[in-house]
Amino acid sequence: MREGQDWLGLAARVCVVTGAASGIGAAMAAGFSAVGARVVLLDRDGPGVRRMAEQVQAAGGEAQAWVCDISDEAQMLEVAQKVQDTWGPCDALINNAGLLKAGTLESVSVADWNTVLSVNLTGYLLCARAFKAQLQ
Repeated sequence: MREGQDWLGLAARVCVVTGAASGIGAAMAAGFSAVGARVVLLDRDGPGVRRMAEQVQAAGGEAQAWVCDISDEAQMLEVAQKVQDTWGPCDALINNAGLLKAGTLESVSVADWNTVLSVNLTGYLLCARAFKAQLQ
């Protein structure tokens, strides 16, 4: 981190980013790391989230990669505890994970609809609950 870059006060803070294997989540993880945050990357894409954590580390940042499905309450509670045990409490939770199952109104299946809702809505609730005690 270069001098003067900690204007957000995130140096050494634990920032958890969901959906961090690619796209916006990966960019946010890299950005938080660039200002000195300790970044926890969560994603269902194991190779992708590990690759992103390696990129953060190669750039001089601190990163943990955890493979998990944010729509699975047990997985979220387990990961939140592992983060607490290794780096202490979560200071910032960035609920970024999301998915889209494109299709027309007539073609979208109820199973696909429920999958989208479980990640894009329920997953956010489960992440917030899992890290809530740490954020206080």
